[in-house]
Parts: sequence; structure tokens; C-alpha cells
Amino acid sequence: MGHMDTLKRNKLYWIKSRDLEAFSWGIHYPRLDVGRLVADELTRNPPGKHVSLDIDDFLRSTLRQCLAAQEAESRGLILSNLGILLEPDLDLNPVKLFLELSLDAVVVLVWDYAIVDGTRFVWDEAEPGYGFLFPSHTITNMELPDEVP
Repeated sequence: MGHMDTLKRNKLYWIKSRDLEAFSWGIHYPRLDVGRLVADELTRNPPGKHVSLDIDDFLRSTLRQCLAAQEAESRGLILSNLGILLEPDLDLNPVKLFLELSLDAVVVLVWDYAIVDGTRFVWDEAEPGYGFLFPSHTITNMELPDEVP
């Protein structure tokens, strides 16, 4: 069974960046640097008093456009550099966004920091409140074959 067979819609996955090359073999999902996207948007359009709504709308629109542009039967995104989504000033709900996107496509999060109990993605284990908390059974580690053909 190839790893394309293991990818299913309505599922959210995570992977470490060191495994990304093996995962990407034969899969043509675009990889988006979320930190760069958000930083570029904040530079182009300095935030007003509703920065969280502006950035949330921008992210939703950008990610959905990227999915809509894909012509393959299986659509998906690989999202990396997610730390900016944790910025308190942005007041975002990225978990909700990731889960919504995973209803229509494969969403793979690249996360190189601590993962606690398979559901809490934390930037620093010393500050476990600073991270993403996923509902149980909504995110899965991307299982990679021992050998990539």
C-alpha cells in the first residue's frame, strides 16, 4: 500500500520536516509557508483594529484558492512554518481552520516541535499552553513506508 492509499479526506495529518522529502515523493500537493504568507499580508495591508478577522479571512481565502487551483483527483496542502498562527495579537483559531480545510482535502501540517499525547502541538514544552490543541482522533501522524520506491 503506497502512502497515497493512506491519505484520506476528512483527515488531518502531521509530519516532521525531516520526513517531508520522503512523503512528497509522488505527491504533488503545494507546500505553503504560512508564516511567510501572513507576514507578507501584514506588510501589504497593515492591520486595522480587526486584525484577527482580516488575517483569518485572508488565510481562508488563500488556502481555499490554492485547493481550487489543483486539478488532481486528490487535493491537498502541506502547511509549514505555523508558529505565527500562535501570536496572541492575531487571536486566530487555526485548529478550526485546519479542521474545516480537512473536510474537503488532505491537510498535512509540518511540525518540528513537541507533540503531547498526539493532540497538543506545543512550541515549547515549558509553556504547554502556547500551541495548538486538536480534538481527540482528528489528527494523525503521517505514516511513512520504511522504503520509498
